Amino acid sequence: MPKIFTQSGREKLRRQLLRNGLALFCENGYMETSVDDIVRSAGVSRGLFYTMFPSKEEFALQALQDRQEILYEMVTYFMAQTNLPVEQRIWNIIEACIRNEKKVFSFLKLKDTYRIAAHVPQERMDIYMEVQEEFFAKIVRLMGKDPARCDPKVVANLATVFFQGISTIKGRPFLHQDVVDETVECFARAFWNYIVTH
Repeated sequence: MPKIFTQSGREKLRRQLLRNGLALFCENGYMETSVDDIVRSAGVSRGLFYTMFPSKEEFALQALQDRQEILYEMVTYFMAQTNLPVEQRIWNIIEACIRNEKKVFSFLKLKDTYRIAAHVPQERMDIYMEVQEEFFAKIVRLMGKDPARCDPKVVANLATVFFQGISTIKGRPFLHQDVVDETVECFARAFWNYIVTH
């Protein structure tokens, strides 16, 4: 007999699937991670997975959106430290993302982002991008900035490129590994500079 979940139990399970699945995508690759791997990580059936998500691609988009909630909580935490100047709080957010001590942020490989996008209908991709823009508008406002000046789309692009880049920079061929930390700091300062000057 199938297990019956309460609404809150179902939402908790959905979140667990999203977070486990994103971690598997980031660790093993999108194409190398099957729906069976995802459901096994949460101890549920494929059937239950497909009652929550119509496809693996839709699951991936929802997993990426779920990660935004974690970022929002972190930004809220740092921006609440009103004993520090706003510029310092924003730097502390970027620094915490770089350190990623609690392994909160995991990033898809660039090739995987292309694979997901290639299998998602353009209409759904447009919706995803609208949601991302709205999310980064909330982040910009939370940082005390005006989205009309500090463009949420630019902040979203900077965040995506920056964090995806720093997640792959160590050990990457053709880079001077002895100055990786300084390189990351230069990128971080450019990201920070855009936010604080707009």
